Amino acid sequence: MSGRIWPGGIWPVGIWPQGMWPGGFDAGGYYAYIGADVRANINYASPVAYAPPGAATIDLVGLSLADGVWAVAVRCTSSAGVEETNTDRVVIVEIDGGVLLYPEPNAMTAASASPRAGAKMELSFTYSARRQAGTVAGVQVAELVDGSPDWDSLLQTITIAGTCRITTVLDEVFDHGEVVRLAVRAVSDQGATGPALLLDPVVADSVGPDPVDYLAVSQVGA
Repeated sequence: MSGRIWPGGIWPVGIWPQGMWPGGFDAGGYYAYIGADVRANINYASPVAYAPPGAATIDLVGLSLADGVWAVAVRCTSSAGVEETNTDRVVIVEIDGGVLLYPEPNAMTAASASPRAGAKMELSFTYSARRQAGTVAGVQVAELVDGSPDWDSLLQTITIAGTCRITTVLDEVFDHGEVVRLAVRAVSDQGATGPALLLDPVVADSVGPDPVDYLAVSQVGA
């Protein structure tokens, strides 16, 4: 167990006295806290790690975390020693077999497909980044084969960031009259995928509607 010697004994990492971290409260900085399962169990009374002002990361060292789900939170403190009280800056992580599993992005909020001329499909979808665990990087699109999405043969991956609403025509060309059923799911910047959303079936159309023959223009008075 790593620790430091203070008056009164050795204090393990994670329960050093407040103000005794490297630089102390006078320097300000960031503190990490941890709890089992959910954010409600985070122990904000005992920081487990410290990072100096301006740091982009906090290293959690000296912790022996069992397999399971853990909630990790970060708070900053001022140079005067005043610590914020937010409970929103939390990430949920899972450990399985001693290996850290990357957090999943949120599920898709909504999605739909419609046929376009040339036997293509137009895909519209909505994604919300609110309280996402894993940072979304894109949306994977797959066709259902025997009732299940064929994620091993992706039709396309559409790059996105944060909350968005996108409508795009897929590159894939389907057979005329083919009944197409698509599935979409978000993928994080670390490769973890969120829950799949299955779309209603759509019939591919290689012809499309009849072209416009002419346009009539008229003036309308005020």
